[in-house]
Amino acid sequence: MARKHPHQLGIAITERSVHLAEVRSADAKASAKASVLEIDGTLMLSDPERFGKRLAEHLEQEGYTAKHASVGLCSRWVMARPMQLPPAEGEALAGMARLKIEREFAGGHGDLVFDYQLAGQLNEQTGLLMVGLPAKRLDQVTRAFTAAGLQVQRLGATALDIMQGQPDGLALVLDPAGSTLARNDAGGCVGFGSVGVDTAQLDGTAEPAQRLAAATARLAMTGFAAGADSTRGVALVDAVGLDDPAYTALCSAMQETLGPCDARRADTALAAARATHRSGSVNLLDSKLTPKPPRRMPGYAGWLIRAAAVLLLVAAVAGYFWYDANHELAQLQDEYDGLRDDAERLQAIRQDTRAASGWYDDRPAVLDCLLELTHTFPQRGRIWVAGLTLSADASGTVICRAADEQTMWRYVNAMIDSKALTDVALRQHSETGRQGSEVSFDVTFTYQPDGEAL
Repeated sequence: MARKHPHQLGIAITERSVHLAEVRSADAKASAKASVLEIDGTLMLSDPERFGKRLAEHLEQEGYTAKHASVGLCSRWVMARPMQLPPAEGEALAGMARLKIEREFAGGHGDLVFDYQLAGQLNEQTGLLMVGLPAKRLDQVTRAFTAAGLQVQRLGATALDIMQGQPDGLALVLDPAGSTLARNDAGGCVGFGSVGVDTAQLDGTAEPAQRLAAATARLAMTGFAAGADSTRGVALVDAVGLDDPAYTALCSAMQETLGPCDARRADTALAAARATHRSGSVNLLDSKLTPKPPRRMPGYAGWLIRAAAVLLLVAAVAGYFWYDANHELAQLQDEYDGLRDDAERLQAIRQDTRAASGWYDDRPAVLDCLLELTHTFPQRGRIWVAGLTLSADASGTVICRAADEQTMWRYVNAMIDSKALTDVALRQHSETGRQGSEVSFDVTFTYQPDGEAL
């Protein structure tokens, strides 16, 4: 493990700029020097040497002297996945985490570099937040900073750096590249994901603030965020430096949509610098998953120690599989009990339905509306519905996700061409998913079969 230098640079890289802060002590609460390099962060991936040269010129112009750096990447460039493992620590925990990765990625993890940080305990299991980065991207980052004349001590994620020390619960983290929803639990971050809304659109008016609050609310109902305490609302962590009108408008929109809003500000580069000295933080350059080389021992003592280590590892692996199998068996038993209760309720519903079968002779028109919406789905492309609302006046909104914009426009055009759907309008759309690979959009419409409202 590389020696940690107190005099170093904290660097937060976004898709639009690079934020730098120089600190001279491990417990620094403020930077000795800070600046922003306006440069496309993706240049680091397409031309690392050119990016490094530009960064070196900026460091010389601004008078930076530190040669060691701690780097945080924007959340769109890394993947995060929470995991639960049996209680363990040290190499035993790392070994079980490696087995978990091999099972979940089915051999495809060779192109990814992983590290983890502890994320509390749940149901007597050890919680981990696994963070991954493509090995090719890791090589590009290393080349870029080598060209800049810097030695990178730690490479992590900006969202994790900022969330360290934050209270438990959900937080909307704003950085110059975008917006990230993250969740802390039991003192550690258990997950984060890109909201997909550009913070540059926050101009102090209500409309972009409400759009960001609505997108945050949708993401808060899925994945890692779904189990958070909704009564706490979503905290706002401003690491982009919003002006007062934009800050006030966003706080107001979040309070209306998500409940209580505890607003505070943060510094992305300073957070990256502090993360180097935080024990157990994610470092993709020095992963805790990398097997530690065995210590060389002479003679029979060495062989005995190796044999004992092998036996302990075999026992740990066997214990893991036994614990995992029993845990899955318990889950299946709970699901079976739940299905049995559901079957009894469905039987009662079936009897009630037979008693009221006459009511179903006249099929409600809302079913015809759903059928018409189904017929408008394109035959090509991947698309699914995330939400649907229908009002008494026959107006409605369908919230969808599509694999790309071409699929989105096929669906919107099909709705426009439908004779039973009128006033079709694409209300909003934005990139979402990992690395912006999907499109989220809302379409409003009015259902009028044969030209008449419901």
